[in-house]
Amino acid sequence: MEDELGPAATEAQKVAAAKAIYKWAMREGRRSIRPGCDEPFVSKGSFHILADDLRVGWHVDFLSRLMTILEPAEASAAQ
Repeated sequence: MEDELGPAATEAQKVAAAKAIYKWAMREGRRSIRPGCDEPFVSKGSFHILADDLRVGWHVDFLSRLMTILEPAEASAAQ
């Protein structure tokens, strides 16, 4: 997503790309990841595990947005 959007992408373009990736991931959840394992929750859950590990994301700025939210809490916890 970062490669396709480029550094000058607007927020609207980022949100549209994030929605497209999420829809793709949910659609791919219908595929079998191995013979006999075709339950959608398995591959959908795998995408969410990768997102939890910050290996994939739904929005290009997710990590920086998360840090913006968490930094004030970390600063006040240190006091």
